[in-house]
Amino acid sequence: MRQEILNDVIRHVPKQIATTFLMAAALIPMSLKEWSPTKIVADLPAVTETNSTWKITSDHSAGGYFYELPKENPRTVISWQWKVDTFPSVTPRKPFDKASDDYPLRVGIVLTNGDDNIRVPPGIKTKELPKISYVAFYVASNLPEKECACDTSAYNKYILTCQVPVGKEITRVKKQPIEETARHFHLEGEKRALKALGIWIFADSDNSKSKSDATLGRLEME
Repeated sequence: MRQEILNDVIRHVPKQIATTFLMAAALIPMSLKEWSPTKIVADLPAVTETNSTWKITSDHSAGGYFYELPKENPRTVISWQWKVDTFPSVTPRKPFDKASDDYPLRVGIVLTNGDDNIRVPPGIKTKELPKISYVAFYVASNLPEKECACDTSAYNKYILTCQVPVGKEITRVKKQPIEETARHFHLEGEKRALKALGIWIFADSDNSKSKSDATLGRLEME
Protein backbone atom coordinates (compact mmCIF):
# COMPACT_ATOMS: atom_id res chain seq x y z
CA MET A 1 0.00 0.00 0.00
CA ARG A 2 2.82 2.43 0.89
CA GLN A 3 4.52 1.86 -2.48
CA GLU A 4 1.23 2.36 -4.35
CA ILE A 5 0.77 5.74 -2.66
CA LEU A 6 4.30 6.80 -3.54
CA ASN A 7 3.86 5.74 -7.16
CA ASP A 8 0.65 7.74 -7.34
CA VAL A 9 2.47 10.82 -6.03
CA ILE A 10 5.14 10.46 -8.72
CA ARG A 11 2.54 10.16 -11.50
CA HIS A 12 0.33 13.09 -10.55
CA VAL A 13 2.48 15.89 -9.11
CA PRO A 14 5.43 17.86 -10.54
CA LYS A 15 8.81 16.17 -10.21
CA GLN A 16 10.22 18.69 -7.74
CA ILE A 17 7.25 18.35 -5.38
CA ALA A 18 7.28 14.54 -5.63
CA THR A 19 11.00 14.48 -4.85
CA THR A 20 10.46 16.63 -1.76
CA PHE A 21 7.67 14.33 -0.58
CA LEU A 22 9.73 11.19 -1.07
CA MET A 23 12.76 12.66 0.68
CA ALA A 24 10.75 13.62 3.77
CA ALA A 25 11.58 10.35 5.55
CA ALA A 26 13.09 6.97 4.77
CA LEU A 27 12.11 3.87 6.72
CA ILE A 28 15.20 1.76 7.38
CA PRO A 29 14.67 -1.97 6.65
CA MET A 30 14.75 -4.14 9.75
CA SER A 31 15.48 -7.44 8.00
CA LEU A 32 18.77 -8.74 9.42
CA LYS A 33 19.70 -9.94 5.92
CA GLU A 34 20.35 -6.31 5.01
CA TRP A 35 22.64 -5.64 7.99
CA SER A 36 26.26 -6.70 8.55
CA PRO A 37 27.27 -8.24 11.91
CA THR A 38 29.90 -6.30 13.88
CA LYS A 39 31.39 -8.61 16.48
CA ILE A 40 33.44 -7.10 19.33
CA VAL A 41 33.87 -10.12 21.61
CA ALA A 42 33.28 -13.84 21.12
CA ASP A 43 29.47 -13.70 20.96
CA LEU A 44 27.10 -11.30 19.24
CA PRO A 45 23.98 -10.15 21.08
CA ALA A 46 21.01 -12.30 20.06
CA VAL A 47 18.41 -10.60 17.83
CA THR A 48 14.85 -11.83 17.31
CA GLU A 49 12.89 -10.20 14.45
CA THR A 50 9.14 -9.74 14.88
CA ASN A 51 7.00 -7.47 12.68
CA SER A 52 9.91 -5.15 11.78
CA THR A 53 11.10 -4.86 15.36
CA TRP A 54 14.16 -6.36 17.02
CA LYS A 55 14.38 -7.86 20.47
CA ILE A 56 18.07 -7.62 21.37
CA THR A 57 19.52 -9.72 24.18
CA SER A 58 23.09 -9.31 25.37
CA ASP A 59 24.41 -12.02 27.67
CA HIS A 60 28.05 -11.27 28.57
CA SER A 61 28.34 -10.17 24.92
CA ALA A 62 29.19 -7.07 22.88
CA GLY A 63 28.51 -6.25 19.26
CA GLY A 64 25.77 -5.43 16.84
CA TYR A 65 24.81 -4.79 13.23
CA PHE A 66 25.60 -2.17 10.60
CA TYR A 67 23.39 -0.83 7.81
CA GLU A 68 24.95 1.16 4.97
CA LEU A 69 22.97 4.22 3.88
CA PRO A 70 22.71 5.17 0.19
CA LYS A 71 25.82 7.00 -1.01
CA GLU A 72 23.85 10.15 -1.88
CA ASN A 73 22.09 10.40 1.45
CA PRO A 74 20.89 13.95 2.21
CA ARG A 75 19.13 13.08 5.46
CA THR A 76 20.56 14.27 8.78
CA VAL A 77 17.88 13.35 11.35
CA ILE A 78 17.34 9.87 12.78
CA SER A 79 14.35 8.62 14.77
CA TRP A 80 13.41 5.29 16.30
CA GLN A 81 11.24 3.51 18.88
CA TRP A 82 12.67 1.55 21.79
CA LYS A 83 12.18 0.16 25.26
CA VAL A 84 14.36 -1.72 27.76
CA ASP A 85 13.16 -4.59 29.92
CA THR A 86 16.50 -5.40 31.57
CA PHE A 87 19.57 -3.21 31.97
CA PRO A 88 23.11 -4.51 32.55
CA SER A 89 23.98 -4.77 36.24
CA VAL A 90 26.40 -1.82 36.14
CA THR A 91 25.49 1.87 36.04
CA PRO A 92 27.83 3.82 33.75
CA ARG A 93 29.94 6.31 35.67
CA LYS A 94 30.75 9.91 34.75
CA PRO A 95 33.15 10.84 33.38
CA PHE A 96 32.66 7.75 31.21
CA ASP A 97 35.06 4.87 31.85
CA LYS A 98 35.61 1.50 30.21
CA ALA A 99 34.74 -0.63 33.25
CA SER A 100 31.14 0.62 33.42
CA ASP A 101 30.56 1.08 29.67
CA ASP A 102 27.66 -1.34 29.22
CA TYR A 103 24.34 -0.39 27.59
CA PRO A 104 21.36 -2.56 26.56
CA LEU A 105 21.03 -0.68 23.27
CA ARG A 106 23.01 1.90 21.30
CA VAL A 107 21.74 3.58 18.15
CA GLY A 108 24.76 4.91 16.29
CA ILE A 109 25.39 7.00 13.20
CA VAL A 110 28.71 6.49 11.43
CA LEU A 111 29.99 9.78 9.97
CA THR A 112 32.75 10.96 7.67
CA ASN A 113 34.36 14.27 6.80
CA GLY A 114 37.27 12.61 5.02
CA ASP A 115 39.45 12.06 8.09
CA ASP A 116 40.46 8.47 8.94
CA ASN A 117 40.02 8.63 12.72
CA ILE A 118 38.41 5.36 13.84
CA ARG A 119 39.31 1.70 13.58
CA VAL A 120 36.05 -0.19 13.28
CA PRO A 121 34.98 -3.88 13.29
CA PRO A 122 35.22 -5.91 10.06
CA GLY A 123 31.47 -5.79 9.48
CA ILE A 124 31.83 -2.08 8.78
CA LYS A 125 35.27 -2.14 7.13
CA THR A 126 34.22 -4.67 4.51
CA LYS A 127 31.52 -2.32 3.22
CA GLU A 128 34.23 -0.32 1.39
CA LEU A 129 32.99 2.92 2.88
CA PRO A 130 34.87 6.22 2.82
CA LYS A 131 37.13 6.94 5.77
CA ILE A 132 35.26 6.84 9.08
CA SER A 133 35.76 10.03 11.06
CA TYR A 134 33.20 10.03 13.90
CA VAL A 135 30.45 7.93 15.45
CA ALA A 136 27.54 9.38 17.43
CA PHE A 137 25.95 6.79 19.74
CA TYR A 138 22.62 7.37 21.49
CA VAL A 139 22.56 4.89 24.37
CA ALA A 140 19.63 3.64 26.42
CA SER A 141 19.98 4.77 30.03
CA ASN A 142 18.01 4.07 33.21
CA LEU A 143 19.05 7.44 34.63
CA PRO A 144 16.58 10.35 34.85
CA GLU A 145 16.96 12.87 32.04
CA LYS A 146 18.63 15.51 34.22
CA GLU A 147 21.42 13.03 35.09
CA CYS A 148 22.08 11.85 31.53
CA ALA A 149 25.31 13.00 29.89
CA CYS A 150 26.56 13.48 26.34
CA ASP A 151 30.34 13.17 26.21
CA THR A 152 33.34 11.56 24.54
CA SER A 153 33.52 7.76 24.73
CA ALA A 154 36.05 6.15 27.07
CA TYR A 155 37.18 3.96 24.16
CA ASN A 156 37.80 6.49 21.40
CA LYS A 157 38.14 10.27 21.37
CA TYR A 158 36.20 10.49 18.10
CA ILE A 159 33.10 8.68 19.42
CA LEU A 160 30.30 10.65 21.03
CA THR A 161 28.16 8.84 23.62
CA CYS A 162 24.83 10.45 24.52
CA GLN A 163 22.69 8.88 27.22
CA VAL A 164 18.94 8.93 26.58
CA PRO A 165 16.45 7.93 29.31
CA VAL A 166 14.28 4.92 28.45
CA GLY A 167 12.03 2.59 30.40
CA LYS A 168 9.79 -0.44 29.89
CA GLU A 169 7.24 1.41 27.74
CA ILE A 170 7.88 2.05 24.03
CA THR A 171 9.02 5.63 23.44
CA ARG A 172 10.01 7.46 20.26
CA VAL A 173 13.29 9.37 19.97
CA LYS A 174 14.44 11.86 17.33
CA LYS A 175 18.03 13.10 17.15
CA GLN A 176 20.31 15.22 14.96
CA PRO A 177 23.67 13.39 15.05
CA ILE A 178 25.52 15.69 12.62
CA GLU A 179 24.48 18.77 14.60
CA GLU A 180 25.43 17.20 17.93
CA THR A 181 28.73 15.80 16.67
CA ALA A 182 29.74 19.13 15.13
CA ARG A 183 28.87 20.95 18.36
CA HIS A 184 30.68 18.51 20.67
CA PHE A 185 33.87 18.27 18.61
CA HIS A 186 33.87 21.98 17.67
CA LEU A 187 33.35 21.31 13.97
CA GLU A 188 30.75 24.01 13.31
CA GLY A 189 32.80 25.43 10.44
CA GLU A 190 33.09 21.95 8.89
CA LYS A 191 29.53 20.78 9.54
CA ARG A 192 28.58 20.67 5.87
CA ALA A 193 31.44 18.23 5.23
CA LEU A 194 30.02 15.66 7.69
CA LYS A 195 28.06 12.90 5.95
CA ALA A 196 26.15 9.97 7.41
CA LEU A 197 27.51 6.66 6.08
CA GLY A 198 25.41 4.18 8.00
CA ILE A 199 23.56 3.10 11.13
CA TRP A 200 25.25 0.98 13.78
CA ILE A 201 23.01 -0.84 16.29
CA PHE A 202 24.95 -2.14 19.27
CA ALA A 203 24.38 -3.78 22.65
CA ASP A 204 26.84 -4.87 25.32
CA SER A 205 26.96 -6.36 28.77
CA ASP A 206 30.46 -7.86 28.66
CA ASN A 207 32.13 -5.54 31.18
CA SER A 208 29.55 -6.26 33.88
CA LYS A 209 29.23 -9.94 32.84
CA SER A 210 25.47 -9.58 33.07
CA LYS A 211 22.43 -9.68 30.78
CA SER A 212 20.21 -7.08 29.10
CA ASP A 213 17.03 -7.09 27.01
CA ALA A 214 15.85 -4.27 24.74
CA THR A 215 13.45 -3.71 21.84
CA LEU A 216 14.05 -1.51 18.79
CA GLY A 217 11.72 -0.58 15.95
CA ARG A 218 10.73 1.91 13.26
CA LEU A 219 14.11 3.35 12.38
CA GLU A 220 13.81 6.37 10.07
CA MET A 221 16.10 8.93 8.49
CA GLU A 222 14.71 12.31 7.47
